[in-house]
Amino acid sequence: MNLSTHYDQALVHVKNTSFATSRSDDPIVSVFESTIRYIGGMLSAYELGGMRDEDVTIPWQQVDSKNRQPNRDNAETTLADAGSLIIEMGRLSIYSGDQRYVQLATKTMMALREGPQVLPGMPGLRIDVAHQIQNDTLVTWGGGSDSYFEYLLKDDLLTGQQVYSDAWNIAVESSLRVLRETSTRGNVYLADMYKGRLSSQASHLKSFAGGNLILGGRHFANETIFQAGLDLTRASWQSYNSTATGIGPESYSYVPQNAHNSSVPADQKDFFEAHGIAMLAADYYLRPETIESLFYAWRTTGDTLYQDQVWEIFLSLEAHYRTPAGAFFGRIDVNDVDSPLLDDTQESFFFAETLLYTYLTFSDDVSLDEWTQGWCGGDTSQHEHHRQAMPAPSLERTLRSIRTLLESGDFYAAHQKYRTSAARLLKGPVGKGAPGHWDGPAQQAADILFEGSRGLLEKGEIGSGTDLGLYLLEVWSTRSVPCTDAERGKVKQLVALAGSSGTWRKSLMDTAISWTAKVSGSPSGDAKLHEAFGQALANEQDYVAAEPHLLASGSSDAAKTLAVGLYAWSINDPTGNQGVGRYAARGVLSLLEASFIEAARSFLAQFLALLLRAQPDLRLQAMPLKGDSFSDTSSPDEFILTKIPSLNFLQLAIRTCQIGAGEALIAPPSGAGRGMGRAAWQALVGRYEREVPWLRLPDVAESRAHLAELYFGIAPPRKGNDMLSGLMSSLFGGGSGQSASAGRPAVTGGSLD
Repeated sequence: MNLSTHYDQALVHVKNTSFATSRSDDPIVSVFESTIRYIGGMLSAYELGGMRDEDVTIPWQQVDSKNRQPNRDNAETTLADAGSLIIEMGRLSIYSGDQRYVQLATKTMMALREGPQVLPGMPGLRIDVAHQIQNDTLVTWGGGSDSYFEYLLKDDLLTGQQVYSDAWNIAVESSLRVLRETSTRGNVYLADMYKGRLSSQASHLKSFAGGNLILGGRHFANETIFQAGLDLTRASWQSYNSTATGIGPESYSYVPQNAHNSSVPADQKDFFEAHGIAMLAADYYLRPETIESLFYAWRTTGDTLYQDQVWEIFLSLEAHYRTPAGAFFGRIDVNDVDSPLLDDTQESFFFAETLLYTYLTFSDDVSLDEWTQGWCGGDTSQHEHHRQAMPAPSLERTLRSIRTLLESGDFYAAHQKYRTSAARLLKGPVGKGAPGHWDGPAQQAADILFEGSRGLLEKGEIGSGTDLGLYLLEVWSTRSVPCTDAERGKVKQLVALAGSSGTWRKSLMDTAISWTAKVSGSPSGDAKLHEAFGQALANEQDYVAAEPHLLASGSSDAAKTLAVGLYAWSINDPTGNQGVGRYAARGVLSLLEASFIEAARSFLAQFLALLLRAQPDLRLQAMPLKGDSFSDTSSPDEFILTKIPSLNFLQLAIRTCQIGAGEALIAPPSGAGRGMGRAAWQALVGRYEREVPWLRLPDVAESRAHLAELYFGIAPPRKGNDMLSGLMSSLFGGGSGQSASAGRPAVTGGSLD
């Protein structure tokens, strides 16, 4: 009848049925009936199944090498055992000319990809080989499953085809949607799931996932996956950064945010309080996975932080895991520098992967683009590129000569050679695309410019280093390179190295923002760069320079930093509390005009907290308001009645704009249906215009009119000048280009409230 689906379902049912006890009220069981029904039925199913070795799609996990037969005593295999053969078998078929190898492995991969899935793209960990059944409900990125997901991605990187990477993308999407958890310490992990329930555990083997997502995210130009890979890698590093030996444990648990039921073993409570994880297995087997992920993070972002972390791991291995004889062994407890060795074994993967990825992190001869163009067998966990992974010999010789000049102190010559080497690459024909194509030579030129800029800045040659940094930004702009974490990380490095003296750093900041504005289509540029620049300037107390960046970021954290700066200015205002409302308005109105409602709330909550902590007598009453979709824990939804009318107005203005924004989502563009918000806004302005005279000033009135149109559909007469600039000029009488050391911007006008 060819009812194979029904047959498979029945096998699963029989396998999961216990015949040890009877579910009948009568405990007496017939031997005859049990024999002909149960035993006979299972024997018939076995014979009908025709389970001959040549019909096996999922291979046996072990082989009896003496008898040259599968080890049938072990009838179970794992997802990783079965799904980590395609790369080696594929290469073997190419080199031997015998297609049977790749055909068998392909059969297995297709069975796993198209068979039962616990989550989309994610089969269960264990497989019944004897019956060729995938019936496990445990999914994990850890041991037993790990290399299956690795091979889905890397086989396609090797072959240049897209056979399995669709399954990889589906598995990653499922994992980020269902398995991703953020711990109470803010670290990101991929939980295990068994029978639909998450298990908040991490492991050394699972830490490869960060690098896997970094590599896949970069290959598919998927920023979400790439960022998730970086987040996972940072969490893995934290497990290393938590122990006495500087090495992470074999496995550990964490507590996810908003966990209702979480328990930490009594003997781990102190360690958990200090580091946010509890060790489940404290041993270390010289595993490479965390170093591998840090290698990918360094090579894709250019952030030397990841290099530093690999170096710290290497020093820890040298200090605590190397014996007097020179060999390396694992230890029983990573949190005890005197713990005994695990055993008298030095795993081969320690050389093939742990030390390899350490070397690659610091080698200047390795290009990640070439490294990931193809993979081959050999030691099959690290898949050394089948071609030597280094730049063209002539270019590499040039770079070595430039580095020699740099180290010898001939900075002028080094600067000129870095510049001309990059220019030579950029002059050549650009790929097969349109002019300005982001091809291999252009990428090499960008790498050269970044290396030169960073090297010169580190040597204190700020002008020359900045010049190469600006050239790099010009290349990214003309070649329309998008701003991802990789580019963002490089810019932040160069800006940090440029220092605060002179105008060099400002040139880098301004040019970086111009580049991101061009490639992103956002007039204000990249929000994350704005926040990084603003926070850095604010840390130096230069709030005048920080303010436009913090405003353009639109994040709650940036808004809080801005509040600290504007409050600091208000303290020294000669008008005292009369002027405090205008400092608050500078932040609130600007953020509202940019549609950053949550940032405006965060700003004002921080501003009020600072003011009322210093002058608690200004506080009259706190009144909770009904929660809404904009609220967060950093800006609780309450109205604080103060003695300063302008602060009361600003609080109510934010909430009223919130109402208007909500009504705009469901109301037509004409403005009909916005009645409640519009009426509330008009009543609010009408009342406080009488109590707060500066609300009637022309530029402030124009700002109010803009908010009325933006949030409530009230079309005002409009002027041609820039409202935000006008508002700032009116409120503070200029101040552009001043530094904090030169004093706050002057406030003009008389009574403010």
